Amino acid sequence: MKLVALIITLTCSQSLFANPNRYYDYIYKDNATALYDATTEQEFRSAKRQAYLQVVLNGRQPAALLGALYGAYWAYTRYAPAPPQLGALGFFFAGLAQSILAPYTYNIQEPISGFIHSVRNYVLGPPEDAVHQLELHYIQIKPQLTPRTQLAVESRFEKIRTAFDPQDLSSSPSQFDQKLDAVKQILALPVSSKPIIFDNRLFLNEFSGYQNMASANPIPELQRFCHSLAIASRHTNPKLKSALYLEGAPGVGKTEAVFRLGKVLGIPVIKINLAEFPNIGQIKGTSCEDNHDENCGPGLIASSLIANSKLGYTHKNALLFFDEADQVLNRVHEGQGHELVSFMLDFLEGKTQFIDNPYFEKELDVRHFGIILAGNNPLVNKALQSRLNTLYFGNYTVGYRIQAGRERFLPEVLQDYAELLKLEDFSESDFEKIDLIAKAEHQKLLATGEDPGFRNQIRQIERFVHQKALGSPSEILSAN
Repeated sequence: MKLVALIITLTCSQSLFANPNRYYDYIYKDNATALYDATTEQEFRSAKRQAYLQVVLNGRQPAALLGALYGAYWAYTRYAPAPPQLGALGFFFAGLAQSILAPYTYNIQEPISGFIHSVRNYVLGPPEDAVHQLELHYIQIKPQLTPRTQLAVESRFEKIRTAFDPQDLSSSPSQFDQKLDAVKQILALPVSSKPIIFDNRLFLNEFSGYQNMASANPIPELQRFCHSLAIASRHTNPKLKSALYLEGAPGVGKTEAVFRLGKVLGIPVIKINLAEFPNIGQIKGTSCEDNHDENCGPGLIASSLIANSKLGYTHKNALLFFDEADQVLNRVHEGQGHELVSFMLDFLEGKTQFIDNPYFEKELDVRHFGIILAGNNPLVNKALQSRLNTLYFGNYTVGYRIQAGRERFLPEVLQDYAELLKLEDFSESDFEKIDLIAKAEHQKLLATGEDPGFRNQIRQIERFVHQKALGSPSEILSAN
């Protein structure tokens, strides 16, 4: 009889203390909706306390049963001690029987555990764990989230808090941490936009040399692009924006122009090289098939927004820059990239306000994105062409190349030699040699008809500066 009592007691003890994950909370099964209806931290804490009280009241009978079992065992051991020679053998059989009977006690494990923890949390307050802190943050920003986003966040909270699996007490907590990390990322996404103030003086200072392109003057179109983003930042109509396609040979300054626009507008640039990430899931996110799916993720757009938020930029405004667009989007005639073309067409559609993110099961707000594509060749898709204003970069005059070499590329190269050289250390003879580099690049254009861009010109200036830092700048000229 004593052995039976010991078996029951030990088995029920497991049901009291075993818990497969540290975030599980019994009250969420019946009270999640009421908890997340709270609008302030005080209301949320009060709703939790009332939920704990309700669990305590509902759990009186299982708790009384457990107390009776413990009381019976205590009384029996107090008044009917076992012979010493049976002690060790009794514990052995108790452990064996416990492992056999444990599955049959799981049906009372959760309510008893919930009752004990609810008593503790009602008296002392809810534990300040990682999920609780995220819940408080969610309550604060909930009014700024779309209904679908609210549903996605709350359903993930509930899955974490109600994931009680007593059949697998050895389950790894990393599965719950993975779910928790997804909630962290959703709540790290910016929820507010900022009004953009377009400073035309700053714009002209950044793009002062771009009007010297031989093919066209891009200044008016770039100004129009900035004005449209500034106006759209004060409204929620995507049709107020314009999108750009920057076309030109490698190294003619397309990427630099995009980052200059970001500087003028005061917003970050999210650069996505389509040649490196042609898969649509890599860009907008991929849903997880199971807890061990390593191919799922939030996508480059959402990941970049989260990274900017961690760096201190908490607004939704950004420049979304798709580089090498022609290499991928033009493959539609080869039977490739069709899904990405469809995505781009929807993205550039004037009525599109949100794009779906399968990983977060929510929409991303794209109303405050400026969209720029860039490539070396024209886009062949007529629908894409109609949604983009094309600017051709290249065919610069020799005068522009000389000016860029002196005023842009040389100061940039000198930043790596700040302790050795300054701009004042360059003589007029040095500048003439740098001008010769620009003239040589222009001769390549005249001889071949193909724009060489600026990369080789910058590389030659780097070599010249390096040789000057070493004391023999003449070597670079002979090599050139």
